[in-house]
Amino acid sequence: MQPNQAPNFKVVIKKDEFDFEIFDAMKDNQEKSNDIPIEKCLQKFDENTFLIVNSDNSEKNKKIKNLVRNNLDKTPEKERNYYKNQVINILSGLKKSKKAATLPKLPYGQSLSDDEFISLLEKCVEYSNYHLKKETIEEMKKKLTEYYSYVINDIFSEIKIKKDIIQNALLTILTTDNNKDQQDNYDLLSMTKISSIPLIQMEFDKDGKYKLDINELKETFCSPIYLENYQKTLKDFIPEANKRNVTFDELKEHITNYFDNHSIYFSDLPKETMAITCHTGNIYLTSAYLYEYYNDKGPNSKLIIREKIILNIGHELAHVLLREISKTMNENFFITSNNKNKDIKNNSIPFKDKFINKIHPFNGNESGNMFDYNFFNNYYFESILPKEAEFFLNIKTYQTIESYQNELDKIIAEEKKSNLTEEPVNKFKKKIGQHIRWCIKSRLFEPMEE
Repeated sequence: MQPNQAPNFKVVIKKDEFDFEIFDAMKDNQEKSNDIPIEKCLQKFDENTFLIVNSDNSEKNKKIKNLVRNNLDKTPEKERNYYKNQVINILSGLKKSKKAATLPKLPYGQSLSDDEFISLLEKCVEYSNYHLKKETIEEMKKKLTEYYSYVINDIFSEIKIKKDIIQNALLTILTTDNNKDQQDNYDLLSMTKISSIPLIQMEFDKDGKYKLDINELKETFCSPIYLENYQKTLKDFIPEANKRNVTFDELKEHITNYFDNHSIYFSDLPKETMAITCHTGNIYLTSAYLYEYYNDKGPNSKLIIREKIILNIGHELAHVLLREISKTMNENFFITSNNKNKDIKNNSIPFKDKFINKIHPFNGNESGNMFDYNFFNNYYFESILPKEAEFFLNIKTYQTIESYQNELDKIIAEEKKSNLTEEPVNKFKKKIGQHIRWCIKSRLFEPMEE
């Protein structure tokens, strides 16, 4: 077994004992303690969520159980060596070539079958061989066939929900010439832990006042402030819609359909990354939020954690809506977002610090960054403080952008006068040196004086 490699966890599910087998597969045997390790937090989340789903036999819960069954599915054992050898043979063909190749198509919104993945992998290698520099190809081949060989060997032994991420990362590595994008996806290959059941319902207080479920997410993101900011953002990014705005009714339909047909999971994402969206359309949040959820007992902690989860989903939803609405980007997940606004296209987005005279410039061709710039009223949110969390909790009560922005300005002005002490739970984004981001594409450039 390679370093940091998780042991194989075999799940056997019998049709007539489905509920019990799933429950046992996700059961948390950890004894109660004051500090639950992060891997146990993932197990606890799976167990608690499944108890909710298993509470009745409604059609909705039957659908979720079938989804979990699908998430836990694996390539049949007798076929694994065949596909593994296919991958090894294809990657061994990484070599600079003059044979012309166009960008392959990775459809958005669905998983790949093993045969579809093999076919696409072959096309991606051909694309790399033609478009990338010889040195880049050689370095890529070395990493994939040596350092990450254990991941490649185990792709078809993984449960489907994890296999989706590994395949997405591997294919992206082969189709980008950006070193940072490649490294981000190499980091994803090292991911070992993931929830096998999606976010269905989370309680954040004893009274259930702050309960977070799919209906709450639909209502939140279909509220006026979110709709107006999504509309404003998409106007600069959708290639086919440059002569009109996407209407609120269209946005509501896409948002509702998204939560009806896709899911949100927790995973041990790379340290700098808080969330990602996979080619399947599913969103993955950092499992660090589950660690805080089960361990942090501060008076404001639960509300802050709740809003961090929602705000990160809101950022990812900007990517999702672009894929859902733009025919070009829906047909090929490899196509990256591109800002049509000439004032921003070739420049960074200048987020202003909440408390000091400093600008935090982010990539302007990333739709999530542009949404956050609009949504946070140009402010840079490295942390979420209690009053801010309460403000975002009540976002559905604001009917106009003006009232929303005025209240946010007022809260930040009051905080600036106060000598506030930040706790670890207040951190909204992780910081490693100068590398701060919301998701993989959301890079922070060098901060500068305003």
